[in-house]
Amino acid sequence: MEVKRCDYVSVLEIAQYLCGEIQKNLMSRHVREIRNLLSSYSKGKEVTQRALGLMKPLGRSLVLANPSYSPLLSAAISDRIEGRMKAYDKWKGLVSAGRSWDHKKEIQRLQGDKHWSCDKSKHILFFYDLWSNIHYGFIGKAAGFTEWELTAGAGVAQLKDNNRTFTSWTSQYFQNRFRNIGDADFLAAFDDASDNEAIKIGFRLYDRFGRTPSLLTAQSILSEMYKSYQNNGLINIKKCPNH
Repeated sequence: MEVKRCDYVSVLEIAQYLCGEIQKNLMSRHVREIRNLLSSYSKGKEVTQRALGLMKPLGRSLVLANPSYSPLLSAAISDRIEGRMKAYDKWKGLVSAGRSWDHKKEIQRLQGDKHWSCDKSKHILFFYDLWSNIHYGFIGKAAGFTEWELTAGAGVAQLKDNNRTFTSWTSQYFQNRFRNIGDADFLAAFDDASDNEAIKIGFRLYDRFGRTPSLLTAQSILSEMYKSYQNNGLINIKKCPNH
């Protein structure tokens, strides 16, 4: 087969960069701070459950209907909500467009201002916005957010950031919901299917390497991406025209 000149950067270089970012940020103070905020939420939840367990049915019903009937329960619920909201705010400040954990600009620079990198052994191109979504899924789960929170959060960001009509979004929602999302992830269905799948790749990598991040490699990231592509074809990769 005749091979044309391929000017795309090797995808292995980008995967190595992402691997380093995941390993570094996993140990960052930002992740520790978010874990602590979410821990406050969990402790508040435990206090709430213990307090409810000590109440008689009528008292429990009154408190659940209006937490102000119980100062202890009211404080626990307030702490729980406040901790979670602070964690959301901190996370948003890290992953929003142009922030420190939005890697698109740096990856585009590494790719010579191109939007694609190439696996020259398999002749496949990878779009530059995949990588931050994988990082988002891995680090977000490591920080203590649930998968639903992370995918729903991405859906909200997509809805707010992209300049598209509501009609366009509702059409995409129904397409994504019935094709690949499922009933539970209402907000996640607004996200691009490729973005959502890349986030889920991050989840799976965390499940495999979250406790042993030193074992994460560029090749393991690429292998998970190829596995996803072969299973459902949703992630944004395509055949390189130069091979």
